[in-house]
Amino acid sequence: MTIYRPITRSWRVYDNAGLSPAAIASGSGDAVQIDDTEKWDTFVAQAKFGATEHE
Repeated sequence: MTIYRPITRSWRVYDNAGLSPAAIASGSGDAVQIDDTEKWDTFVAQAKFGATEHE
């Protein structure tokens, strides 16, 4: 995330675990629009520290 996010024009993160994708966050450069804070925090933690087992 720290490598690619700064060099993209825009980006989006979706949760595709359900029947249809749900937006988690989007942004441009360093600007971030968070749609689901809990899922975003989980995503960021997994990106930093590696994936963990599902709860």
